[in-house]
Order: sequence, then C-alpha cells, then structure tokens
Amino acid sequence: MTTTVADPLTSTVPGRARSRRAGSRKLLIGFGVLLALVVAAFLVPAVSGIDPTAQHLEQRLVAPSGAHLFGTDDLGRDVFVRSMAAARVDLPLAVLGALIPAIIGCVLGLIAGYAGRLVDTVVMRLGDILQSLPSYIFLIIVAFIVGPGVAAFLIAAAVISWVIYARLIRSQVLVLRELDYVHAARLSGLGAPRVLLRHVLPNALPQVIVYLAADAVLSLTFLAGLSFLGLGIPEPTPEWGLMIRSGTLFLGTSWWLSTFPGLMIVLTGGALALVSDGLDERGRV
Repeated sequence: MTTTVADPLTSTVPGRARSRRAGSRKLLIGFGVLLALVVAAFLVPAVSGIDPTAQHLEQRLVAPSGAHLFGTDDLGRDVFVRSMAAARVDLPLAVLGALIPAIIGCVLGLIAGYAGRLVDTVVMRLGDILQSLPSYIFLIIVAFIVGPGVAAFLIAAAVISWVIYARLIRSQVLVLRELDYVHAARLSGLGAPRVLLRHVLPNALPQVIVYLAADAVLSLTFLAGLSFLGLGIPEPTPEWGLMIRSGTLFLGTSWWLSTFPGLMIVLTGGALALVSDGLDERGRV
C-alpha cells in the first residue's frame, strides 16, 4: 500500500482560487451598490422633478406611500429624494475624509521608515499624541476655530486619521528597505526620493488601499455623527446624519424620518466594507 503526499504548493491552489473568487464577488457587489447609489443620487432628483430642499408645508409628515416612498419630513420635503441626493454629499466626503489622511500618512510613514532614528521617533511620538485626543472634542475645537461645516470635518479627519496610515507604511518600509532590490537601487546611485517612490511605495501600498476602503466607512459615520451634533453639514443641504438628527424630534410618530437615512448609512457602509474585504482577500493570494 502506497501513501500519497500532497504537494504543499499545488494543494493550496484550489484554496487560493476560491479566495480570489470570493474576493471578486465581494468587490463586484460592493462596487455595484456604490455605483447604483451614485447613479440614483443624480437620477432620482432629476427624473422625479422634486427639489430636495423645496418645502411643502401642506404635505408635512406624510407616511411612506406610493407618492412618497420614504414619506415626507416636518417641512414637507420628500425623504426618498433627499436620501438619494444626500449621497452626493456623503459619498465624496467619506472618500475625501479617508483619502486626505492616507496621503499625509503615506508621506510621513515613508519618511519615518526610511530615514529612521530621530525622524522616526518624532513622527511616531507625534502620532501617539494626536491619537490620544478625543475625536469629537478635537472637532469641537476645530469647529470653533474655522466654523462648523465641511472644512472642520476634513481638517479633523486629516489631523487624527493619518497616524494609522503612517504606521502601516512605516512597518512595510522597515521590511522593504532591507531587501536586495532596494539595496541595489541605492548602490546604483538613485536618490532617496526615487528609491522611495519607484521601489518602496508601490510594494507598500496594497495594505494601505485595503485600509482606505475600510476607513471610508469610519469617515462616513464620523461625518454623520458631526452633522447629528450640529457641527457638520448645515441645513438645508440633504445629508444623512443631519436628516437623522431632524427626525429624532418625531421618533414617536414619524419613524421614517430617521430610519431611512440611517439605512442609507448602513447600506453605504456595508458596500465599502465589502470592497475592503474583497481587496484584502484578493491581495492575500
């Protein structure tokens, strides 16, 4: 009787293929939902002919029906149209709220990991100090200085969130800078900026991109939380957090005012999470 020993290199191929297929499905679903939201954000207000900010007091607090799928709010505005139009605000700001810190963090992480010693210590200790700050307390301070709104949100997100990206990049750079091809690039006479941008950064970016998609979810909830506190997007601009805040005054009688904008946040956050998981699963194989 003979015993067959599986080749560890070939036996993992089916598992890798399954993981890639699962990752591709998640990416397809996640991007599909996000694309549908973007299309609806522009198509629904245009096709319906309803102004998301127009008030119709004679139709205030109408329950969901065929005429108003998500009902109307206390000013007679169509909640469905406003929920779709709000994607124009929330989606771009959620991405910007993650992308700006990612750029800052990547630059500082590259410098800290490659330069080492004093620069590394200064950047990492600065990150520790900023991460110890309570996010919403810091935002209140920023809002007091620059005023509530988009600027306060982006500044607060940039100052607080870059630290994770810097640490991700730094950990990758500490490994990559010791590899042979990086040593060869340095010995060939390439300067540090070219070595970092051409040989180190492309290999350090995959984990950052995965985290960027996940961080967009946190950015989305952060924006909604700020608007809920009155420090984010001002009225009458449609914004999910702001709509939830307005609906809390009528929770006992008009449940739809806060429920549907909240579901839009859940749907968008779930789509972004699927994109993050899909990128992660495809990147590990």
